[in-house]
Amino acid sequence: PIANMDAKEQKSSLAFQAPQALGLLPQENYILFNVHQEVARTIKGEAINQAFSEVAIPGQRLQLFCLRAAPADAPAHLWGGKRLSEVWDGKARILTFSVQGPAGLQDTVFLGGAQQGLQEVLVAGRPALFFFDAAQGLAHGLVTFTAQPLRIEVRCSQDGANRLPEKPVSAAPAPKTGKQVP
Repeated sequence: PIANMDAKEQKSSLAFQAPQALGLLPQENYILFNVHQEVARTIKGEAINQAFSEVAIPGQRLQLFCLRAAPADAPAHLWGGKRLSEVWDGKARILTFSVQGPAGLQDTVFLGGAQQGLQEVLVAGRPALFFFDAAQGLAHGLVTFTAQPLRIEVRCSQDGANRLPEKPVSAAPAPKTGKQVP
């Protein structure tokens, strides 16, 4: 998170002095996901400081980011629920992961690296409505959490063709009320 405690919008930068000490390698690709704007992009490790340069932050708000390694040949869970496990079966081309959230909460699950050609997504063993945002390479779908962790299975097509309906991610509206950063 990058917070702005001022009443007016500010621009801020985050600089990593020793990114390799954090496991961020210059030659590797990473997915940077802005949670509030629901925008993803792939960056090289060597460009990490540029990616966090001059970030606009609304007054008394924050910007929340998720950064993770971009898999070369698989989709990956980016956001939505607390990820408990994640396994990629390259031979079957199936990503299986478990996420947990408060029972009854509806939230969007985001998958990065979805350019691999997604066939279908199963949530708790049932087909679920997930969409593909081709511009961002993101898959996204609404899930409802239960008292037990949700098992989500992402089946990739054998030919690499995307078979999910295409729909761009629409950024969630900024909260109009609620607790603000002091």
